Amino acid sequence: MDNQKLVASSNIALAALLHDLGKMVERGKIPASKETLDNNKHLYCPFHQDGGWFSHVHAAYSAIGIDLIEPWLPSLKKDNAFPFGGWS
Repeated sequence: MDNQKLVASSNIALAALLHDLGKMVERGKIPASKETLDNNKHLYCPFHQDGGWFSHVHAAYSAIGIDLIEPWLPSLKKDNAFPFGGWS
C-alpha cells in the first residue's frame, strides 16, 4: 500500500474513534469545572428556547476530551489531514 493511502486510512480511523469521544468523556465522568462545561455548552450545543435547555451535551464534553488528548494527536495541518481538508 502506498504511503498516501495509509495516511488517509489512518486519518479516517482516527476520525471514527474521535467521533464519540464526547460521549465517552461524559459517561466516564471525566472531571471538568462547571465553568468550562457551561462555556462549552454555549459554544457547541443546541439551545432550546421553549424549555431553556441544551441538547447534545456530549458535544460540550468532546472539547474537554480533545483538550486532554491533544498532545498525543498527530498534526492535522495542510496536507497531513488527507483525505480531509487540513488547517492552514
